[in-house]
Amino acid sequence: MISPIPSWTAQRTSLGARLSPDTLEKWQLARFRQVLRYARKKSRFYRDHLAHVDPGAVTRREDLTGIPFTVPKDIVEQGTRMVCISAGEISRITTLLTSGSQGPPKRICFTRNDLDRTIDFFACGMSTLVTPKDRVMICMSSGTPDSIGDLLQQGLALIGVSSLIYGNIRDPDQAAGRAGEFDCLVGLPAEMLYLARTAPGLRPATVLLSADYVPDSIIQVLESTWQCRVFTHYGMTETGYGGGVQCGARQAYHLRDADLMVEIVDPDTGTPLPPERTGEVVLTTLQNEAMPLIRYRTGDLAKMAAGPCPCGSSLHRLDKVSGRLSNSVRLDGQHCLNLAQLDEALYAVPGLRGYRAAVHPPRQVHLILDMGGKEALPELPEELKQTLSIPVEITIRYTSLPPCTPNGKRLLTLG
Repeated sequence: MISPIPSWTAQRTSLGARLSPDTLEKWQLARFRQVLRYARKKSRFYRDHLAHVDPGAVTRREDLTGIPFTVPKDIVEQGTRMVCISAGEISRITTLLTSGSQGPPKRICFTRNDLDRTIDFFACGMSTLVTPKDRVMICMSSGTPDSIGDLLQQGLALIGVSSLIYGNIRDPDQAAGRAGEFDCLVGLPAEMLYLARTAPGLRPATVLLSADYVPDSIIQVLESTWQCRVFTHYGMTETGYGGGVQCGARQAYHLRDADLMVEIVDPDTGTPLPPERTGEVVLTTLQNEAMPLIRYRTGDLAKMAAGPCPCGSSLHRLDKVSGRLSNSVRLDGQHCLNLAQLDEALYAVPGLRGYRAAVHPPRQVHLILDMGGKEALPELPEELKQTLSIPVEITIRYTSLPPCTPNGKRLLTLG
């Protein structure tokens, strides 16, 4: 079955039957020019940031290179100046910690219209996974009005699907006791893995993984343990949560093209990359009223998918996100270690429920593993060295770990 996202895009862009990769690109460029004019007129930050930009000169994707990037530091330091509306028009402000609990926060603002567009996209994307007869357990966020959990619940209600906002998994036994009542589970990859190791007898029909990098090893464990179909979603708070979701083919992400423009650039030079090259994901919000982001450098690594989707859609799609720039540590002049490498190697270890990692350059990697009370694995350090193909010394300590991290995100710690 073809993804519902192209039809949603055709409707939201008013392109209808004329929707194609070419007509969509022209529509997005027209919206991009409107966003430039809007932001420069309404935002004190963009008035300066885009002072020398001629919106009318952006007629091809190649012209985007003349537009300066927006970076996370801008939100931290200039967030209030980026806002395009009055305080009374803001419906929600979301605060994101930037570097553990010590870094200055990012505050992202949304209007009611911004939030409603996210609800609309969630409704469309979730229709791939569930039908009105299904029940969904949302294992993230909270029930706070207009939190991501609440927005997802509202989206599900639009398609007649009932749901429970359970929140992040802190007590896996308690979560397992509730999860058996539901047909679909939504949560963070590491927390869903922990739940699967704790309650292998659960049988959800579908699982949606979101809000963090999704290792293939976790997908494989969930599908083999729970005998379910696992889907993944890509998005971030800064751009309005929803970004892209897989269809039934479960390959690349069908993008939220009516609201976002996606670019892939070289992380070092900022130069646009061809579809077959992996680089940094750059996003522009095409509809956000409160706080538009223009050419926002996400720090995520991915490439565009090649060719049409097996589901039949010919629109461009974002391929698997392969990690974050911030979760890579240089060991020496030749070798780097990133969290994605460790994820793929460690989550495939039978019985592992979770782990923490600290890197001490140039050659020391210290791991804390939660094996659920099972015996230590004396051969694991050497096996990991061979799998990673990096000349490091690995030490391991075994202990019990909580299912979720304080802010839901896992980090590769530099010791």
